[in-house]
Amino acid sequence: MVVALYLVCGSSYRGIMFFLESVFGHSISLGSVFNILDVAADKAQSINDSYALGVIRSSAADELFHRNQPILSVVDIESRFCALLAKADDRDHESWAIHLLYLQERGYEPDTTIIDGGKGLIKGHEIALPKTTLRLDHFHFIRDLKDCGRFLRNKVASRGTQALKLANRAHKARDEQKKEACAQALSAALTEFGELEELCATFGLLAGWLQHDVLQLAGYKPDERAELYDFVVREMSVIAVGHPHRIDAIVTSLHHRRNGLLDVANALNEQFGRLAEHHEVSLKHHLACVLHREVWH
Repeated sequence: MVVALYLVCGSSYRGIMFFLESVFGHSISLGSVFNILDVAADKAQSINDSYALGVIRSSAADELFHRNQPILSVVDIESRFCALLAKADDRDHESWAIHLLYLQERGYEPDTTIIDGGKGLIKGHEIALPKTTLRLDHFHFIRDLKDCGRFLRNKVASRGTQALKLANRAHKARDEQKKEACAQALSAALTEFGELEELCATFGLLAGWLQHDVLQLAGYKPDERAELYDFVVREMSVIAVGHPHRIDAIVTSLHHRRNGLLDVANALNEQFGRLAEHHEVSLKHHLACVLHREVWH
C-alpha cells in the first residue's frame, strides 16, 4: 500500500503516514516509509536492467527536472517503455553520451530518435549514436515562434497606447512650445508604431507559413517544403537586421536545425512513396497529404 500510495497517488512520505494512521489506525515511521520504497526501488532496478533494448527502433529523449536537478529520460515510442530515467549532475553532452553508451550495452541502437534542440542532448546522441537519425520535435520551435509573435504584438500595442497618450497631451497642452514638443514626439511615436505594426504582420505571415505549410506533416513535397523554408529564413534574416531582439535567435535556430526540422515530413513522404509502390498506386503519394491539409483547413 505504501508503494501504491507513492507511485499511483503521488503521496508524500508524511501523507502516507497520515493516511495509514487515519484510515487503518496503523502508525508507521518516516524511516519505515523510506525503507519500504527503497527496497521496492532496488527490486525494480534489477528488473529494469534485465530488459533487452535491441527491439527499440524509434525512441524519444528529453530532460526532466526534479528540484532543479536534471533527469535524463528515453522512451520507446511504440510501446511507451521507459528505457532510461536517470538522475544526473548535469545535462551536457558528456552526461548524455555516458548514459546512452550504457543503454547500448543492453542493445539500444534505434533507427530514429526524436529530441528537442538542446545542445547537450544533440551532441551526446551524435557521439554515442552516430548512426541514429535525429529528428527535432516541432513543438519547442513552434512555441518559440508563438512567443516571439506575442512579444511583437504586445510591443505594437504598447507603442499604440503611448501614441494615444501623446496625442492626448498635445490636444490638452495650452503652451505652444509644449504643444509643439508633444506633436513632434507623437510624430516619432506614430512612425515607430507603423514600423512595428508592419514588422509584426510580416513576422506573423512568415511564422504562419513555417507552422502550417512547412512543418505540418500533411503538406507538400520535400523539395517544395525546403524551398519555402529557405525563403522564410532569408526573409526573417532581413527583418532581423533592424530588429534583432528575439528574431535573431529564431533565425539562428532555423539555420542550424534545417535538416532536423524537415526530416519528419520528408520521412513521411518517403513512407507514402513506398506504400504507393507496394500497392501499385498511380496517384502520386504527396497529393494525399496536400488533400488532407486542404480538407483540414
